[in-house]
Formats: sequence, structure tokens, C-alpha cells
Amino acid sequence: MKVGATAVGASRRSRVFRILAILSVLALVLAACGGDETADDDTTTTAASGDGDATTTTAAASGDGDATTTTAAASGDGEVMLPAPELTTIRFGVSALEFHSFPLHYAGVTGILEKYGITELDETYTEGVAVAIQALAGDRLDAQAGTGSSVLSSLTTDVPFLTILTTLSKLTDGLFGGEGITSMEDLRGQKIAISDFGGESHAVVVSALKSAGMTPQDAEIVQIGGQSDRIAAVLGGSVAAAPIDVARREQMEEEGMTLLLNLAETDQQLPRGGLNVTREWAETNPNTALILVAAVMEAIQLMIEDPEAAAAEHLIWAEGEDIEDSRNELETYLQFVNEDLVIGEDPWLTMQETLAVTNPAVTEVDVSEAYTTRFVEQLDELGFLEQFGITIEE
Repeated sequence: MKVGATAVGASRRSRVFRILAILSVLALVLAACGGDETADDDTTTTAASGDGDATTTTAAASGDGDATTTTAAASGDGEVMLPAPELTTIRFGVSALEFHSFPLHYAGVTGILEKYGITELDETYTEGVAVAIQALAGDRLDAQAGTGSSVLSSLTTDVPFLTILTTLSKLTDGLFGGEGITSMEDLRGQKIAISDFGGESHAVVVSALKSAGMTPQDAEIVQIGGQSDRIAAVLGGSVAAAPIDVARREQMEEEGMTLLLNLAETDQQLPRGGLNVTREWAETNPNTALILVAAVMEAIQLMIEDPEAAAAEHLIWAEGEDIEDSRNELETYLQFVNEDLVIGEDPWLTMQETLAVTNPAVTEVDVSEAYTTRFVEQLDELGFLEQFGITIEE
């Protein structure tokens, strides 16, 4: 399995992880060359054993000579067969190095993707959501880890996106105030930092203000950048507050900030932690989409089973400095993760309402066209969810 990482719109990230599947390739070559003159007409089927190791078997090709490849994940009672992916390399875009963007990466470095026939995950870090959106729309990415805001906005364009899974909908951010800001009322007329207008952090701030009986017009919302940039802006005094993951509460309070509102304690939800593709891509590559959903679901189970290993990999991936930060963020993420990868319509309606502030055309779209549960339901029918003890929440 090859996992590569490059940076777009940022010079601070440049690293490559390579895990080459030489032994498995060699095994296939030897099997094809040995003992049977008709081996060229065989079909390769891969099955994951109960301990996660892949075993290789062969099956006869169809009468027309064309081999049909399938992959399989084995449960304790048998195998769940998945179709071979149309693509073996996935160009994956990430614009936030947070846990809701992490599972597909983890599926790559732990060998889950390779088990299902995807041999390379080419990761691209984009500085800002807008760059990732452009790359996905321009066919420079196959999939993007992002929120529902870009998907809803895309429905007003000629290149509609589609969310094929959502790992997180519960808000895990808090609104933190800087020096002299100790209550939500103190934010009237003050600047609040977000990443991008129409993005998740924007929706979080709007939700926080609404929870406090305020409107976006009661404060000045300014576009600053990702979480690290927002933290720096609050500490530097250029803004009064910013949304920050509550897992970092202790660290932020040590820096002199005040938690004004903990959104994790509210009922507010948004389509977060999604895996977005273009609608055309999903229609052209349905097997690949199915495998991506399966791999993310399995990776999350692996994170639950061994959080220490997941936190250690996240620290490397996010180029962090303190393993405790990754541990705390993972703990918070796993508290609220959607193991079935499905959310309802209400979080999408909330995001639509937020987007309307800057993009009125979004009010005309049908939010049901922004997401699909088709692939999760297909996996459920195959028995894939059952092997992990997962049921789809209604």
C-alpha cells in the first residue's frame, strides 16, 4: 500500500509514506506461474482473515476469458464479498488535519484499503476549503474530506457534489473568548474568527450566537483560517473569539482564554466529517465508492479498539507536538462518531440555513440531493455492518 502526501496552497507540508505491497504482488505472480497451464484464466479473490491478514485464493474465469475480481472481508461466520474497485489509486484531499478527516488516511496506513483492492492513497493537503472544492470540481481529486457546506453550494453549479458518508454531525467545538471576553454578551460588536464563509466554522459561530439569543449581525464574523490560525488570532488580540475544539479546553484556558459556550452540550448538529465526491464520480465508480465507505467504517472500528495506535498515527499525520492533544481529540471524536456513517436531514437543513447568509441560491436546492445512504445500505445488505455489531440509526 502506498500512501503519499503533498501540499497545495501551502509550503509547510511535504512528506511521503510508502508501504509497498511487494510480497503480496510476488505471491500473485508465483501463483499465476506455478503448476497450472490455465492459470492465466484465473480470477483473484482476496479475503481478510479474522485477524485482519489478507489471504489469496483463485477462482475460474468466466467463459469469455474475462476475469472478474472481487475482494472479501471475513467475519467470524463467513465472508462478506465486495466488488473490485474501478480505481486502485485514490486522490484524496484534506483541508483540516482533524479527526473527522482522519479515518480514510488511517484505512490507508493500516492496510484496510489495500485489502479491498485500493493500492495507493495519494493525499493532498489544501490550505483552505476553497482550494479543495476547486480541486474536486476540476477532477484533480477523487474524494475530499469536508463538510456539507461545499456539497450544498455545489448543487447550484454544473458539477454537483455528493456526500457518501458522514462520520460526525454532533458539534464538538466551543466558542472561546480572548482577554476581557468572559460571556457571550461581551461579543456584541466584536470580531469572531472563522475559517471560511459558508464553511463549518462559520456554521458553528452562527449556531453559537443563535443558542445565546443573538444573530450574526450582533458581531463581526471575519475569515481567518484553520484552527491554529484562529487560536493565534485570539491570543494576538486581532479577534475577540473563535470556535475551537473543546478537547483543547484545558490548553486554551492555560493560555488565558475563556470557554463562552460549549456546543457539545447543545443539540446543534451539522453534516461534518463527510467524504465528498462528485455525483458523476459516484455514478462512474460505484464499487470504489462502496469500498471507501467500507474502509472508513472499518478504520473507525480499529480506532475504537486501539485508540493509542490511532492517536500516535494522528500525531504524525497532523505534524503535532504533543501526543496528549491527539489522545484528547480522539477521545472527544469517538464520543460522538457516527459508526454507521449515516445522519438525517435536519443537520443538512441547519447548514442550508447558515449558507443562505452568504449564498441565497442555496435556499432553492433540495438537501436530499446532497447526500446518499445507498452505499451504507448496500453494505448492510451484504452483512458488512453486522460483523462489527453496527446497526443503522433511524
